[in-house]
Amino acid sequence: MNDNNYRDSQGDSTDQISVTIHTGVRRQPRSAQAGTTPEAEDRLECMLSEGVGQPDSHAPSQNRLSASRCKSEGRTAERARDLISSSGGDDETRRAAFAPENRRISREYDEAACLFFRFCRGPMSIRAPELAQWVLNAKEAQTRAASLRYLLEGELAGDVRKHLRNHGMAGTWLKDPDAHLGLPDDLLEPLYEPVLARPQYPVALSVTRDPRAILERISEWWNNSCTRELSLYNRRVYPGGKSPRLTTPWEGDFNRSEWLVLFTRAAFYRLGRAGDQQHRNYIEYVQNRGWWEVFSAERPRERAHEWMGVLDEFHDDQVDEERWEHWMRCFPAIYKLACRLEQYAEIFLDLDRETCDYDLESRINSRIDEGRGGGGIEAPPPSLGIGSCFVVRELLRMRKINNEYAHEHAFVPTGAVRGLLERIGLAVDNGPDVSVSAQIYEQVAEHIGRQRATFGMAFDIPFQIISADPELAGKLLTNHAPIGGRE
Repeated sequence: MNDNNYRDSQGDSTDQISVTIHTGVRRQPRSAQAGTTPEAEDRLECMLSEGVGQPDSHAPSQNRLSASRCKSEGRTAERARDLISSSGGDDETRRAAFAPENRRISREYDEAACLFFRFCRGPMSIRAPELAQWVLNAKEAQTRAASLRYLLEGELAGDVRKHLRNHGMAGTWLKDPDAHLGLPDDLLEPLYEPVLARPQYPVALSVTRDPRAILERISEWWNNSCTRELSLYNRRVYPGGKSPRLTTPWEGDFNRSEWLVLFTRAAFYRLGRAGDQQHRNYIEYVQNRGWWEVFSAERPRERAHEWMGVLDEFHDDQVDEERWEHWMRCFPAIYKLACRLEQYAEIFLDLDRETCDYDLESRINSRIDEGRGGGGIEAPPPSLGIGSCFVVRELLRMRKINNEYAHEHAFVPTGAVRGLLERIGLAVDNGPDVSVSAQIYEQVAEHIGRQRATFGMAFDIPFQIISADPELAGKLLTNHAPIGGRE
């Protein structure tokens, strides 16, 4: 590969990128890609699924691969470990939206090349201090808006905000971001704390730090309000305002559409801060377009042309670049879930048979679950993130599983819920990790008992509602306000 404009970060011309991603996987004219076979793509996918995230098993090889040079968007040669991809999904995509050009993988690479790049690189190594510097260095309005969104919904948002606060806002564009961007208040308001030094909640709410008293009040409020609140919650979350009507795979009338609604809602937790109603609206949009019939039909692999037809229709009819684009990034995840829907349903339903504590992420990964004892289920992990807790909670709420060992896995640890728990005075890890659910359950149970800690099988739903309503939070997080439902 000869490119006189392609230079490494020290300014020396180089073609060392061929060590990692050579012309055989670079983007080529359509005719040159004709030799790429589904079998080759399957082998690449297998290599990725087995290699990424397991550096200990081949540390020397992984280190060498991550040091390989790749072409950046700024046309410099950078180590794979120092780059990110805008098609990486989830938090990587959010970071790429405000990353400098020399930290983004070149868009000249096709999808297969980007997959191979991520295999070589391994997990992202870019941490909060560097992300904070990217925020400060953002110049364009679009980049600044993306960095603000990361401070709102990114996985490392809290840590980045701390670094920015320590740096100081004086003399930076963050001092008054809306003056530069014209962003709506509903986006900016949550960002003022702590980065932009505007209090997010009334000071009075932080006076009381008696977790037992606060949780007692929340429990009493929920007992009085749960029927109405759960009805409103179902309307926000599910198409038609009703929970999915789930049947088991062994009952002979397995409703794929209903199960796919449940799992798709769970998968959307990996998209970031978009709200329940936005997720529901996307599913309703897909249903109205007739695409949900494609998604929920049996034997998706035999209908690959129909799935690709959905993408063609979406792009052909697209007018607003942003509308629904965010959710269409979940297209591969929905396909993965649809291909193995019965297996994933059975894996989660099997939690009803547990007789002791267990690690949820291991238990729902049939390929590493030693406790399954050769149960015959063969499927890759569902890749739901904290959405796995959503599935467990909903199955408990719908009485599809009734095992008390599942209770600790039924709190969805969103950023809003973790923030509220911190204000209550509970100490849980500040990260969107499945394991945080058990921390929440144990701490709540310590103060009000295990039976009441489930909030009538609603688990984190009361916390979600309170965190979204400052007025309600003001009533429940202080000792002197009367308890009552929302107006």
